[in-house]
Amino acid sequence: MENGNSISVKELGSLLEKMKKRLAVSNHSEQTIVNYLRSVEYLCKHTGKHPADTEIDEITDYLYQLQYHKFRAWRTIKIYVAGLRWYYTHMLNREELAFKIPYPREEQDLPIVLSRRELFKLFSNCDNVKHKLMLTMLYASGLRRNELLNLCFASHSLEDGMNLRTLQDILGHSSIKTTMIYLHVSEIPLFKGFSPFDNWEDMS
Repeated sequence: MENGNSISVKELGSLLEKMKKRLAVSNHSEQTIVNYLRSVEYLCKHTGKHPADTEIDEITDYLYQLQYHKFRAWRTIKIYVAGLRWYYTHMLNREELAFKIPYPREEQDLPIVLSRRELFKLFSNCDNVKHKLMLTMLYASGLRRNELLNLCFASHSLEDGMNLRTLQDILGHSSIKTTMIYLHVSEIPLFKGFSPFDNWEDMS
């Protein structure tokens, strides 16, 4: 950008170096330092300005671009927001602006569930009889000691027609919403719709 607020490559390098030193003496991990530096660097490249001259609307636009145009994961954006908030709070002493920078909405990560065929291969390739029996019992009972087999048990139970409330009780979920997650990863067959009135004949 050709204006008085534009930031040069040299200025950006100096800015990032000062930020790096401040983070280092504040006992941040190397990975956190890398991520925080990256968040500010990308903002400057997006706006072409020094962060001190950047308005909240421009920061919001930058985060929007990350999420909807560059398709960054919400966890990545969350780290970038933390980096920007840290910079505006500790480097520019602009805490009020820092807390206006919004964190992304957290998204539920769907669990990965093995298919029945994959589980069959897993059990079949287990040469140790004791281990094979243990795996079979974990899967068959939905025990929570093993998250993988617990997920498979829940998903396959729904596919075989078990209702959500029964599955909720078996898994020990306090909320039905937790159990409903398995609906998104199960291959539940679609049945033909019907009306309760269709069954009234059976009452005669």
